Amino acid sequence: MSNEDASLLTQSPYFEHINTNYIPTDTQVADIRVHLEPHEAELIRLESLIEQLTLQRNRVRDYILPHRALISHPRRLPPEILEEMFVQCLPTGARRSAVSAMEAPLLLGRICSSWRSIAFGMPRLWTSLHIPLDFFAFNETKETALMNWLERSLPLPLSVSTIMTDVRTHASEHRRLLQNLFQSSARFASLRLMGISAEEFVRISESSAPLLENIEIVFSTPLSDLSGPSLLSSPLLRTMKTSRIVIEAPNPMKLVHTESVPGPWILDHTETPAWNHITHLTLVPSSGSGWQREDVSPRIAHALISGCPNLLHLELPLEHRHWDAAAWAPTARLVTPLESLIIRDPPIAVPCFATLLQRLEMPHLRVLALPSSSFVAAAHESVPDVFFDLARYSPLLSSLSLGIHDFTSRSFLDAAFPLLSALTIRNYCIHNEDDAVMLAAFDALTPRIGGGSEPFAFADLSRLEIVGIISVEDPKLSDLIASHVTCESNLRHLELVVHEHPPRVVDNLVHTQSSLEVVVQYKPFQRKYTAFDGIDTRPAIERHGGGAVMPEVA
Repeated sequence: MSNEDASLLTQSPYFEHINTNYIPTDTQVADIRVHLEPHEAELIRLESLIEQLTLQRNRVRDYILPHRALISHPRRLPPEILEEMFVQCLPTGARRSAVSAMEAPLLLGRICSSWRSIAFGMPRLWTSLHIPLDFFAFNETKETALMNWLERSLPLPLSVSTIMTDVRTHASEHRRLLQNLFQSSARFASLRLMGISAEEFVRISESSAPLLENIEIVFSTPLSDLSGPSLLSSPLLRTMKTSRIVIEAPNPMKLVHTESVPGPWILDHTETPAWNHITHLTLVPSSGSGWQREDVSPRIAHALISGCPNLLHLELPLEHRHWDAAAWAPTARLVTPLESLIIRDPPIAVPCFATLLQRLEMPHLRVLALPSSSFVAAAHESVPDVFFDLARYSPLLSSLSLGIHDFTSRSFLDAAFPLLSALTIRNYCIHNEDDAVMLAAFDALTPRIGGGSEPFAFADLSRLEIVGIISVEDPKLSDLIASHVTCESNLRHLELVVHEHPPRVVDNLVHTQSSLEVVVQYKPFQRKYTAFDGIDTRPAIERHGGGAVMPEVA
């Protein structure tokens, strides 16, 4: 309220009662009404005047705006500048464009006819596309918009992702839409199929994709004995430009027909599949309602590697159970060009990976990641010298990730990895009894000031990550950092991930004069507890099994 308004209000005969709970008498009510009559008349006059002025203002504004548009900067921008601006409006990273008028590129066509003409004439605006098939099902208008999108992208390569959710209700529509989409398969450069069934993939896998560089397939159902073995040999994957393949399924081991896997470890079996086209393969396990995940056994993993003579990268889940290594007779090692091998969680038993490792020779291997605690029993009689074999047959190894129990085992510490420059140590079992293991790891990673009787085993290490630190205030950790700084070692990046005891700022972790970068992250294992834990937020009708009855679909 302005000072002028306040002074006007003070002139009221009822000012002392304003903004109070005072209740006027009937006589005062009548008097107030009489008192307001001239003020209400003045208000009507002012509102009429405002309406007239508003009409005048609008007329002047409507005259000015089109003239301003004539001299606006966007109107004078060269088309090539506008095109570059349009490209910068597209989603970044791995996210593909949605068929929505709320974001680019469709949004750009709603500004003006000139922008629409430029946007619709730019094929590179339309090369990225995400297609939720349920959104397009039974809707001719949306399907037409999808086909127009694909037409505008001609003749450039396409990056496409699809997702199928309501598979049972929209199965026929999904099939028809996929068939229409795969008419453009010759232009696919990147493809992601989410929620597809193995049977549906078999139908579309006859297409060729000579420009396809990477494909990710997320199956909604387990692979069968019929669909699994033929998947990697399908024309769609065989005609890829570069075979970077990611497959997520509850049973990825079905990719190899178990009857065709030689046993035990006969490498020259005539039925061993040949996938010469595959260079990068990632297998991701999944689980869902009604079925459980089945990880890959060492035997199946060996068959995959044997069948892919040009395989450079392999990532897969190895079976989480103990294997009787003595039952597998030693054979000649399979020489493979693998450069990186990633064994996904969960932790595996020692003989499981060792059984596979002892039958492989990977002279070009540079990156190896093992699940934490995979070699808890590293001294097991059935797998002697597992790290010695790794150092012998993979001399180029430069990046290694492993569990803390594996790292502190004598087999690893006595092995020599001369080119090792990046090391990740994981400790996911944080208990009091693990303190000694952590201290042993700190000791092994701490260079001796002034040298010692034995050379430092990790002198060439430039990057070190320790996941599962119990406390960053441990003196041994401080000694580790101080020693690397004092000795001017090659270590340049030290990353510590703490799961318990949130770290405080610790003075002795800071070395301003050192080239060593120290990063401390706090990632608690346990979730945060709230006052709403245990409260079911679903409606009562849903909690008790009620709800709307879905109509049957013919």
